[in-house]
Amino acid sequence: MVGLRDLTETVVVLQAVADADAMGGRRESWAPWVTRCAHVTWAVVPDGRSGREDGGNRGVATLRYDSETAVIQAGQRLEITSRDGGQAAARTYKILSANPAGRSWIRLSFADVK
Repeated sequence: MVGLRDLTETVVVLQAVADADAMGGRRESWAPWVTRCAHVTWAVVPDGRSGREDGGNRGVATLRYDSETAVIQAGQRLEITSRDGGQAAARTYKILSANPAGRSWIRLSFADVK
């Protein structure tokens, strides 16, 4: 399996799922779309929830997306499947921040959902 933090450029499939509590118990998701990451930076950080010093994964990515059909914002969850050759790795993250990085581009920071 390819470690997500080891990849610096990858194709990702994003599927953001609205928080069920915020939606009154309703789960809504967008159809996945494939995009090219210009840069993906992974870092191991301390994880206060588990007390482990080796922490969880946090990532920062600049992604291309369809701004007319998708609204990406902090608090949402997203699934990232990284593919490198025949290897794939998938994880679910919570978006910490989402900032425009130009037309149809967005810069995300996100962390593991435990």
